[in-house]
Amino acid sequence: MVTLDTRGKVCPFPLVEAKNLVQTLKSGEELEILFDCTQA
Repeated sequence: MVTLDTRGKVCPFPLVEAKNLVQTLKSGEELEILFDCTQA
């Protein structure tokens, strides 16, 4: 499992980082996103 920690970052940066990381995942690989942006 891949974990992306975007806590403390403001939108839209968590979304951009997640989108970029999803493109690098292998088939079947899981992504966990940690965030605290209330707009997300």
